[in-house]
Amino acid sequence: MKLAWLRLLPRAVRDPVIRRVVAVDDKALQGITVRLAETIDEYVEAARLVYDGYHARGILDAHEARVRITPFLALPSTLIFVALQEGRIVGTISVVVDGPAGLPMETIYGKEVAALRAQGRRIAEVGALCVTPGLRGFGVPFLLNKAMGLSARDVARVDDLVIAVHPRAHDLYRALLGFETMGPIREYPSLKKSALAVGLRLPLREAQESYRARYGDRVAKANPYYLYFQRRDPQIVFPTDEAGLERVRQVHRRAAVKLLALRPDVLIDLSTDSFGIVSRALGSPGPADDSQR
Repeated sequence: MKLAWLRLLPRAVRDPVIRRVVAVDDKALQGITVRLAETIDEYVEAARLVYDGYHARGILDAHEARVRITPFLALPSTLIFVALQEGRIVGTISVVVDGPAGLPMETIYGKEVAALRAQGRRIAEVGALCVTPGLRGFGVPFLLNKAMGLSARDVARVDDLVIAVHPRAHDLYRALLGFETMGPIREYPSLKKSALAVGLRLPLREAQESYRARYGDRVAKANPYYLYFQRRDPQIVFPTDEAGLERVRQVHRRAAVKLLALRPDVLIDLSTDSFGIVSRALGSPGPADDSQR
């Protein structure tokens, strides 16, 4: 959706307009389910969707494997959400919870992330949001962000979400989700040189109350408090059962092994410490039965 013209408006006017223009189309969302990836094939299909999206935008070089991954995929604290329609993945988003390996965006926002850690905040980085072209602009990103955000808060116990986005997307993340700038515009080295990024932060633990104070509890499709904390979205299947989560973790490890076998080059530049962390996270994949393929 082209929203460049909105930058001509003052922020006080621009943000409410964005919330009304970027609407949730309930009819278009019928038949779509959002949940954690549960099979190896779903992990591969999600990585392929991200690759195709980044490559089409010209920010990712071509690779014969046609999957976009990072070493952080191997970590058990990383969550991969997928949106499915008739069994086909039409969207995905990931969240990397902070740990010994740190966060991907620390390559360019190390001081900013360290400052949050110093406050005792538990941090997680959002990434790889991608939706198939035919469903962009209808609310699939809303479902993915809602599933990711509430799961990060309630399951992973995250205090702050951080993200590095292209500067053109800054207005969307501020108006729709309340993210604020945490760092200046910089080049993102894991992508092509043309990829610029700006660091953003959302105090997730305080978001529900801050949304309510800012927007009130009026039922409206342009009200973030209603959308994210009052509205029921049965399409979202939240992870709650510990046994189910453990099954997902086992598939996650096997999927990471398969994807890194397709793209071993992503491990080349890791430090010795980081390589050790990834290796220990992968461990022994064990036998994979048909239900995990």
